[in-house]
Amino acid sequence: IVGLIELDTSTTGWANLPTGSDAAVDIIGGKSEDTLLIPVEALREISDEDYTVFVLEDGTPRIRQIEVGLEDLLYAEILSGLEAGDIVTTGQVETE
Repeated sequence: IVGLIELDTSTTGWANLPTGSDAAVDIIGGKSEDTLLIPVEALREISDEDYTVFVLEDGTPRIRQIEVGLEDLLYAEILSGLEAGDIVTTGQVETE
């Protein structure tokens, strides 16, 4: 992906930056507030856009289908299928 970023110096006060100065830019592609998040390592993709996780219920891992929203390198937004306080596993799981 290629893009052009322009610094608006009228609002930053940085009108005299030296030519060739380095900069970093964060591009926000989505926003979510009051969101339930889990580590992406907990996700198990069962088909395109369909995910499950293993939730500990009485100390036993049980598979549960979930709906995932926004996702970054570390966390996934959970739209449905989990509640705050549920404990998900992020490692290998053996089931009966």
